[in-house]
Amino acid sequence: MNLSRLKRAVSVRLLRRPDIREITYEEVGDEAVISDYIGDDELGDSSKIEKGKKYRLLDMIIDWPDSIEKPRVGLTMDHNSRPHWVKYEHFLKKNSIPYEVFDLRTSDWLDKARKLDLIIWSLDSGPWEHEEIMRKISIIENNLGIRSFPGLHEMMLYDNKLMEVELLRFYGLPVAETFISHSYKEAEETIHKLTYPQVSKMSKGSTSEEVFLVESPEAAMKIARSSFSRYGRKSHWPCVRQKDYVYFQRFVEGDKYDLRILVSSNMITGYFRDCPDRDFRASGGHKVRKTDIPIEAIEIALKVFYHLSGSSIAVDMIRNAKGEYKIIELSQFTWSRTPVRMSVDGHPGFYLLHKDGKLEFKHGMFWNEDEILKAYFEMNYLSSPETWKKENILPVIEKGNLYKDLSACK
Repeated sequence: MNLSRLKRAVSVRLLRRPDIREITYEEVGDEAVISDYIGDDELGDSSKIEKGKKYRLLDMIIDWPDSIEKPRVGLTMDHNSRPHWVKYEHFLKKNSIPYEVFDLRTSDWLDKARKLDLIIWSLDSGPWEHEEIMRKISIIENNLGIRSFPGLHEMMLYDNKLMEVELLRFYGLPVAETFISHSYKEAEETIHKLTYPQVSKMSKGSTSEEVFLVESPEAAMKIARSSFSRYGRKSHWPCVRQKDYVYFQRFVEGDKYDLRILVSSNMITGYFRDCPDRDFRASGGHKVRKTDIPIEAIEIALKVFYHLSGSSIAVDMIRNAKGEYKIIELSQFTWSRTPVRMSVDGHPGFYLLHKDGKLEFKHGMFWNEDEILKAYFEMNYLSSPETWKKENILPVIEKGNLYKDLSACK
């Protein structure tokens, strides 16, 4: 625990002062020193990157037609140690998109919102804030007619594992076998029929919080009885409990890692996350390998993107003993630990998807926040998500003819 976190813990837990977090600012420019952002265990096989050297980042510039007016943007600020909002701000400045800082938490937020065309939310991780933002997005979109990033549908899906599984099943996508029930009677009848081990999850939570390996029906019943008790099952969140539902996902016996594929319009990146020693959970362990990603997993991620995203999505998968990739979770928004998004043959870069199914590898480093905002504006202002995906994604997933072009690595 660093000094700032220790001071906060003493203030909040011992002195019982309000848990008020200060806004964090981080300088964001057109260049980055990789060693400032990435540990040795996260470079993977990016052998072409020199620690300590300053690198020019890719310019995420939109070819914005003069005939389309740029929106007036309200930018919210998060409290993360590596903040989202400063990278969003960098993108808006680079593309000359007018913006102002929008304080969502004050009582006059509605009056301030009326003056804007679009509000960009820089999300913190607390479910209480997610609830506040969903309420305000609903009013902004449905009553004021103002755009929001993320939109209400995406915000409802964000960090909602129950909804993720239900929608993945609806679209026939290869989600890992999962039992979800809000009925104690059904849970009691079904738990003894499941194959163990199972993985118990709470609907809210990231970085493997509230994710537990359940070895037996007796252990699963203990979780069910706690969840369906009067007060529900305690979680790491100070004011949120797992109440009146169970989520058991069959433990996938396979590789000791998971794979995250990120799709933002036609830009695709990804990386592997290895499980820490003596742990089955890869998310949150920070043991990252940035190497080439399998084409079968990219195809699955594109199908998820087509059905469930308005501009960008991250798809977490695991490969079973048969070599099949199964989806375990989704994330609508991911933050940048580093501008090295992916690496192929030691070269940092990304795949650019063409309409004929070609995945063209291109060199470059960039912030994920730049990538997802570029995708959002191009798909929602210069087109519509439905039209864009119908023209650029649907032909690819219908034909199933993806192939890689790695000539840039030679």
